[in-house]
Amino acid sequence: MKRTIAMLFVLCSLGLLVACVAQRHVRVAPLFADDPYWARVAPKPETAVLVTEGDLQRKYRTIARIFVDSVGRDKSFSFSKMKEEGAKIGADAVIQIKVSTQHEGQNVDIYTGQNYGPRNRHTLEGLAVIYEEQ
Repeated sequence: MKRTIAMLFVLCSLGLLVACVAQRHVRVAPLFADDPYWARVAPKPETAVLVTEGDLQRKYRTIARIFVDSVGRDKSFSFSKMKEEGAKIGADAVIQIKVSTQHEGQNVDIYTGQNYGPRNRHTLEGLAVIYEEQ
């Protein structure tokens, strides 16, 4: 019985640890729900989606806003999630990404006491766009 409870505790702790490390919240907000684009959405491969904090030099049309909120050391995970969501909705690019980072303490292993560095909350907001004919 003690062994079962101990095993259950270890599994729950491991599940909680994984959930905390990979915690990401994503929201895609179409600009106009009645836009005809949403009737014919075709996902694209992630490699075809451009992600940038800047703007584009070509004509485009904004189809949605994408919000990503994640916790971790590196914001590159948040950018990859932004790219993944853009690909799901068929965007050619996610542009004008605004990044906000808040320090939330340190990543410390509760068993060994080893410090793995800062724990930050990254909030990203970007525009999903499709290219228009030139």
